[in-house]
Amino acid sequence: GGYHGGGQRPPPMTLWLDTSSLAAWIQEEKVVQLLFGPNMHHQMLRRCGELFRFLAQKGRLTEQHLNILWDSSIGKQRETVVAIYDVLIDLSALLTLEVLKQLLEKMRQLPLESVDDHTLKLLKHLTISAYEECNSKGERDQLFGLEMLWDWSQDGTGLPLAVQGESMIVISQLLGRQKIHHHVWRLTRRCVDNVKEGRSVPQSLELLQRLLQTFPAYRGSAQRSDITISMVIEKMEHEYGLVDILFADLVRYKRKVRECIAAHPAEEAAPNWNEEALAGSSRTFLTNVNMRAHFLRFLLSNADITLNTKHLDLFWRSFVVEAVSTEERDIGFDWLAKVCGNRKSWLLAPKLCAYVFQEKLCRLPVADLPETAFECWLNYFPYVNHIEGKLEQWGDTLPAFTVLDMDLVGLDYLWSIALECADADVVDQTIDYLHHVYSQLCPSLQEKREALREQYLGRLTDRIASCASSDVKSVLRAVVVLEAYVRSHEHSGDPAHFITISFRLHEKGGIRIPVQVSPDDTVIFAREKLAERILKPSGCICFLDNAERIVRNEDMQKTLRELEIVTDSTVQFTLDPRYQDAEPLRDILSGEEGAGGATLPLLPSTILADSERFFNQLWGLLSQGGRVAEEIWRLISIIPTNAQFEGKITSLAKDTPWSELLDPTSTYRLEDGLRVI
Repeated sequence: GGYHGGGQRPPPMTLWLDTSSLAAWIQEEKVVQLLFGPNMHHQMLRRCGELFRFLAQKGRLTEQHLNILWDSSIGKQRETVVAIYDVLIDLSALLTLEVLKQLLEKMRQLPLESVDDHTLKLLKHLTISAYEECNSKGERDQLFGLEMLWDWSQDGTGLPLAVQGESMIVISQLLGRQKIHHHVWRLTRRCVDNVKEGRSVPQSLELLQRLLQTFPAYRGSAQRSDITISMVIEKMEHEYGLVDILFADLVRYKRKVRECIAAHPAEEAAPNWNEEALAGSSRTFLTNVNMRAHFLRFLLSNADITLNTKHLDLFWRSFVVEAVSTEERDIGFDWLAKVCGNRKSWLLAPKLCAYVFQEKLCRLPVADLPETAFECWLNYFPYVNHIEGKLEQWGDTLPAFTVLDMDLVGLDYLWSIALECADADVVDQTIDYLHHVYSQLCPSLQEKREALREQYLGRLTDRIASCASSDVKSVLRAVVVLEAYVRSHEHSGDPAHFITISFRLHEKGGIRIPVQVSPDDTVIFAREKLAERILKPSGCICFLDNAERIVRNEDMQKTLRELEIVTDSTVQFTLDPRYQDAEPLRDILSGEEGAGGATLPLLPSTILADSERFFNQLWGLLSQGGRVAEEIWRLISIIPTNAQFEGKITSLAKDTPWSELLDPTSTYRLEDGLRVI
């Protein structure tokens, strides 16, 4: 059993090695030197991590071993460097502070062109391990790898922008750790100093935002600090005057950019300035201005700090008046739109919103008003009128407001946009918005709907008359707006196929209101017709479909036919809580279920046709001929015949001369007469 056959003696017993003896043997036999000699291959490197970890755990990893490992990465292909860095990352948590410092110093001596994402990854791990090994305040006050990361994020290094950006991300990740977070104040001050001196401003603002975001939003949150982000920002504003520094930098940067552009040779084609790195920055012009605007809004969003009119004047001049490109101007309008107040909160004080709206936005030339400026204007109009008490803003989307007073701030400017702006999309939006303004009325104004419609029509017909002889373009635009207003109140489809549906208030014993509609009317149009009957703003009405709210835009734009709402259908609706006044609603409907509701105002088309003033103004323009006459006739053809004119024809006596009724020289008058006959 225990012996070999053939009469041979058994071999001597093998001496078993323990791990300490094995580590000593590896060191004595210079295994590391052999492995990392001339024949080293990166695939072998991927397998030697355990060897170095084993030596470190046994206290046998020497400075010479690390030097050999590090030197093996110098001048090698990227896969070899990555493999060595991965070994060092794996070892970092086992190294002493002195060894970590030596490795960090080696990293400082790396040529900048070799710095990439793996370099940053190694630097991050070495820095974390260094702070974990610190035992005294003096040691913890050292920046270790943070200093290199700061340097690599700045202008003038020649590093790719992606590496600069990743350096800032690593800094913020490191400062988010409890043992390193105390350095946030030191680097925050560096960022502010950079902005103050105009050095590496986009990077400094991006990093500063990341550093501020390492603080919790609220006290007592799960994060370690009771110092909140708002407290830090307000402290910086108090100690440094941060907002003034930001605006001084903006003015300085834009001045330098204008100087660069002015120095461009006139005989050479101008480059795309948005994509140019100007005024000593490594970032493009558009990145520079966008970062400045973004950081300013970040401050306003996260702390109780305020701007003043001087700040807003500087912002307006920089981004709008002296904008280098339309893209920069659009950044400015977008920023102004986002800082405007709404019914929930505001980043600008109400008085400042009014200042921007009245002194800046409402003074923009309307002829070439860009869409971004108009969208910005739309943010301010309801809010400013809300704080003026002229409009109740109770939602964040159209038409979530109720007009309380038609003497609205900016209404004249809105009319000017509709009648003078060259941008067709802006004009279409303006026309729709005017319709909302004149339909979302409080109960007291609802009773004046007919007078307001006459006012709307009069504004347009007066403009047509005043421009008829001198400005054909203005006449045609006014006719477009007028026709859109008329059509917005008319049903779709053939009147012979109109149906009657019942709208029922969604409550026990809810009132039913019959409304005549066309199957081709949209849901939103049907809502307008219901609103007219119950003297409510249409925006406060929400239709239900199987007890579910129809709130999606695509549903509101669908026709009744598409939603299978047919004759004798009952559609339930709810009212916004502000308008859930059941008794007044019953009063409006004369207290009878099924009553027709409030007396409906005349449609704009009827007002146009039956008003002698409007009728004569329109007919008088037909004599001009040309494009104006064509457009006026197209408008007349969609409105009813004038009641007085129709009466004269239908009650025509045998001896009445036809020439008194039908002008034989006017084909338009003859055709209108034929409509009656």
